[in-house]
Amino acid sequence: MSDIGSSFQAIDPEGDVILVVGELDDQFQVSSAVLSKASPVFQAMLGPNFREGQQLRSNGNTEPVEIPLPDDDPKAMTLMCRLLHCRDAPAEDERLVDNFKMLPAALAFDKYQVVGPLHWQIRGVLSHWLFDFDAIVDSVTVCAGTVAAAYLLNCDDAYNRATAHLINICEDSVTELVERQDITDIIPLQVLLILEERRVRMQTKMSVVEGSSDEVAKDGGLCLRCSKAGKQDRNEKCVGRHGAS
Repeated sequence: MSDIGSSFQAIDPEGDVILVVGELDDQFQVSSAVLSKASPVFQAMLGPNFREGQQLRSNGNTEPVEIPLPDDDPKAMTLMCRLLHCRDAPAEDERLVDNFKMLPAALAFDKYQVVGPLHWQIRGVLSHWLFDFDAIVDSVTVCAGTVAAAYLLNCDDAYNRATAHLINICEDSVTELVERQDITDIIPLQVLLILEERRVRMQTKMSVVEGSSDEVAKDGGLCLRCSKAGKQDRNEKCVGRHGAS
């Protein structure tokens, strides 16, 4: 068993597995039963056909089994494991916008196939993340990461709100995201182009009324279902008239 240092978290103090995550080997003590019930990936990994599962089933095994996950994001895995084990979020994470990036978490949820079991918890996390979003986020890179997370996690309300924020607030061009594979692997290029077109249109409207008492009607954002169906319109909030929910 690895030395337990400041990076160790006993998410389940009686857990029989220690996940060793990321380049710095952050350690999370968790329950194999909880992971296996929620995640088909962990169910296979901890089954009888893999070394880790065989170690768990060994009669002489008295220590938690270590599973190295060097390619995973420690903060994302912390959030995922805490949600799966029904643990409170750490106090320092109360302002998620300051301390956390949603896209790595979304990628972890998708990788381990827990989007379904954690559907409502994920919606809550995204709502928490977006609570302070309007006041402090004006970076198109950060905003697009949240758009991609909501798209991947199938959270329509968060997607609608995040795309509206990107269109209405962000001054940087969306086209710079075309070079980011982590974004383009999730969000179709057509959707990125629509976001950019509507963002430019909004910036133009705002520059026209700058210094006057006129107000510009805010863009309502994109519809997740229309975006995924390839039917998102360049002008209307929602072609399907079903709106965000």
